[in-house]
Amino acid sequence: LVTGLRTTDGAVLVRLRANGASPAVELPVSRRQARELRDRLVRNPMRSLRPAGSGDD
Repeated sequence: LVTGLRTTDGAVLVRLRANGASPAVELPVSRRQARELRDRLVRNPMRSLRPAGSGDD
């Protein structure tokens, strides 16, 4: 689960959490990967929750 996206010292970090009890982890990503993630989250945030082949695309 992506819980945050931030930029620090020119690096883009994605904050992830596996479940509510696990500690958050920050992973560095490229600007291209961050842009792709932002686009996916803004365009259709529920898309990744649908089962594959649901015929909605």
